[in-house]
Amino acid sequence: MKSEDGMRFKNQFKELKHRAKELASSSTEGFKPEVAMKNRDRNIVPYDANRVCLNGQGRDTYINASYIKGRDKIFIATQGPMRNTIIDFWRMIVEQESRIIVMLTKCEDNGGRQCERYWPARNCEFSYGDYRKTNVDEKVSDGCIKTELEVNFKGQEIAVTHYLFQRWPENGVPLTTSSFIRLYRKVIYQFSETGKQSIVVHCRPIS
Repeated sequence: MKSEDGMRFKNQFKELKHRAKELASSSTEGFKPEVAMKNRDRNIVPYDANRVCLNGQGRDTYINASYIKGRDKIFIATQGPMRNTIIDFWRMIVEQESRIIVMLTKCEDNGGRQCERYWPARNCEFSYGDYRKTNVDEKVSDGCIKTELEVNFKGQEIAVTHYLFQRWPENGVPLTTSSFIRLYRKVIYQFSETGKQSIVVHCRPIS
């Protein structure tokens, strides 16, 4: 039963790639030379129609992130932050009033760097630009690390929950969907309680 469940999940994941190729939309902003260093993969950029725009002018507005179409634009999909995009990532969290981050990759996997660590370790804090993050609580359950963060931006205190799902493999999809579905339900429940604007989700680089 578990193998059938995993196979259906894998086939659905592949179907997403095929459907994406059928979409006809421009990606002018993401391919501009002045923002090239903000893209982890040069050929994977957001569509102009649904990209997230940061406050500012010129290249300061760009981040490799997209709204997922839906009734309320609940999700924002983005690349794993690089060292030079960590500040942009936290700008997006604050400006979009996101209070939940779901990370579907490890920072390192099989000896390769998948994502820069952009949040502090347990009982620690660090700063990037005007953003200071403090790890106030951390719990491990069902293959997921749930971290409660306090983010200070110019004196404004913001509570953000970070979920690190550890069971998504470097290649392919999880063998079973049960733990992922439980995570999804937890996230959606928390989202309904906070009443904020979006859930930010990111994964590993596409190989």
